[in-house]
Amino acid sequence: MEEIFFAGTPLLEAVGLREPFVEELRNTVRHYIERAVIPMRAYAAQYESFLPVLNVDPVTYVRSVA
Repeated sequence: MEEIFFAGTPLLEAVGLREPFVEELRNTVRHYIERAVIPMRAYAAQYESFLPVLNVDPVTYVRSVA
């Protein structure tokens, strides 16, 4: 399939990690992730009292009861 591209050699330029737009976008994403984690941590904290029950090994428990 020759002549598939219209003009010259196709080129996809990469962006640098320190370009202003990339840094701004990274900071924006970080900010929104940090904000989204707040209610998730509060929700998880509601179940901390159940951790001992959730971490019980079923095989060990059954052996100790039997």
